[in-house]
Amino acid sequence: MKKNSWKSLAPKGFYNPYNFVRWSPPAKQETELARGPAPRLLELNGYTGVIVCRLKTLSPLFIKGNIVSKTNQNHETYEFFKSHGRHVIPGSSLRGMIRSVFEAVTNSTYTVLNEAKENEPLFYRGDSTMGARVVPARVFRNGDGQWMVKLMTGYVGKKDIRLGNRLSYAAWVLRYSKHWTPSNESPYHQRSIVKIPKGVSHGSKVYAILSEQPIRRKGFFFWNVLELAEAPNQLSDPSKAVEGYYYCSGLNINRKHDERFFFCADESMLKSKGGYPFGKNVFPLSEDVRQSYERLLQNYKEVNNGKESKGNLQKSRHIDEDPRLREGDLVYADLDEQQTAVRALYPVMISRRQYQTSVLDLLPEHVRPPQSLQDLCPATRLFGWVKNRKEGNEDVALKSRVYISDAVIQTLRGTFSTTFPVLGTPKPTAIPMYLRPASPEAPIEKVRDFKRGYDEGPKKATIRGRKMYLAHHDKPKWKEQEGTHLNISAVDVVEAGSEFVFEIRFRDLTAVELGALLWTLQLEQRMVHRLGYAKPLGYGHVKIEIDRLCIEDLKAKYMNWSFDSNEQSTAHGETDRRTDVARFIERFKQEMERAFDKPFDNIVQVADLKAILTPKPKRSPIHYPSNGSGEDGYKWFSNNKKVPKDRKSERDRTYREVLPLATEDRPLPYND
Repeated sequence: MKKNSWKSLAPKGFYNPYNFVRWSPPAKQETELARGPAPRLLELNGYTGVIVCRLKTLSPLFIKGNIVSKTNQNHETYEFFKSHGRHVIPGSSLRGMIRSVFEAVTNSTYTVLNEAKENEPLFYRGDSTMGARVVPARVFRNGDGQWMVKLMTGYVGKKDIRLGNRLSYAAWVLRYSKHWTPSNESPYHQRSIVKIPKGVSHGSKVYAILSEQPIRRKGFFFWNVLELAEAPNQLSDPSKAVEGYYYCSGLNINRKHDERFFFCADESMLKSKGGYPFGKNVFPLSEDVRQSYERLLQNYKEVNNGKESKGNLQKSRHIDEDPRLREGDLVYADLDEQQTAVRALYPVMISRRQYQTSVLDLLPEHVRPPQSLQDLCPATRLFGWVKNRKEGNEDVALKSRVYISDAVIQTLRGTFSTTFPVLGTPKPTAIPMYLRPASPEAPIEKVRDFKRGYDEGPKKATIRGRKMYLAHHDKPKWKEQEGTHLNISAVDVVEAGSEFVFEIRFRDLTAVELGALLWTLQLEQRMVHRLGYAKPLGYGHVKIEIDRLCIEDLKAKYMNWSFDSNEQSTAHGETDRRTDVARFIERFKQEMERAFDKPFDNIVQVADLKAILTPKPKRSPIHYPSNGSGEDGYKWFSNNKKVPKDRKSERDRTYREVLPLATEDRPLPYND
């Protein structure tokens, strides 16, 4: 695909590959859609039987099976999942697909939520303003073993803070010649590369000669390191030696040329400036701050796992180090509003940070995971439930009443090999894409004002809903890919037009539950399911058709003492009662309308599901945010934060664009 071809196809913009299904307010309590106790399975009052389904592929489909090869570059090639040599879709994959739609349409709880994980606030990339709020510091332990930090505030005094003088605490060490071109343009450009002694590395105690006056750089001032040595007598003028520590994060970004020298002037030298800028320069560290810092270091390792440095760049030093706080660590400290305590530590000036508010905090109570068998949602009552933690002798699990077989290939229209592009990972810290106003009446554009992200709190913000991938109208297409450790290849992708068959056995379902399950399988006429690998690229469109619905009379079966199991259990019970699928689905729709007090098609989660899972010719192109080439998502998100401030109405905005609601069905603009 030629560069900018996506943009030329749709000059007005593009459609994001995913959107979200919102939830309704809680269902009316007297309806079957409300939360309530687990069913009494021994009463034999419900419907039991088998649904025989035919799954047709409407686009290429790939379900990852075994690895068939691996190159020296760690590029892996997979075959389609197989059993006894035949293409098979595992029942677990079908169950996940079916349950996600069932949960959404019935307004069920987030039962796939990892409560422990989702209750931990997310980490996000800090912005450039962060550097002005943090202070260089060195970690140590006092005589009692308590963790402490000494602020390395350089020549900055209390008067500088009060007057708003923009002075850098740390001195600058011109280190990398590759990105530096000296000139006589200004004192800043006249600086020379500093030679670093062989024995000096990050954290080393060193001595420096600094410029006599701070140097101006884009509205702030910093002291420049002229010489650096391991001892004062190794400097050209030992009388000018300033004691400090060498801070080196490495050549980790393009155009970087300076490292830092952390130092702290004697308080006597700062007398004319009112002393230390924060009254004192030694602060204790709480256990919470220490643990938060170590979680941050661990998060850095996780998000960079498997990533290779680009070009000649290096990974930041802290990424490969042991994620623990150690004596002698050079860090950046963030003080509280009163400047009386350290509230956070960071390994670099502009660091990843952690929100105070978690995903779970933003979920309303009625969609949070159940905590007891008396408070289950429609999905947990049907598909089963296990409590995360057992308390006392309480029952903590409910068995599923739905059993889904593997889907076995019946008609194979052909296969082909391909190398997939690198697929992205979920980025829930992309606020314009993942959050919406807490009030259902508020327009989605209010997200443009969410400066604090998740920390806007549950009164102002909530998560968008249940993430699902849009149905594509066009066939998947992309340019030929190179195999790397970041993407995979497939040797036998199943072509569109192939068919699989599977069964669903169900036990003791109410008419509404059976209707909900049948609707989830069949969907509306033009709607499709999304399944398998590479859904963002247009793979994995499938349509389920119900071949047979067979109902068993359990009460007669178990109450007739002369029952002959062999006689009654022929292939799906030829003597079983056949029923009208449409009748059960209509019963479900009636209960939905009663529960949410709206016509079925107008219920918010139904409307969103239909919008997302119905292919539409005008909804093209579909791809992740980019500036037209389909390759530079980072630039799109960066530009999205560059809000023009020339109009009063835009001065408080944080984002230019936010993801439209699924039902709005409009594209996002390119933002070159």
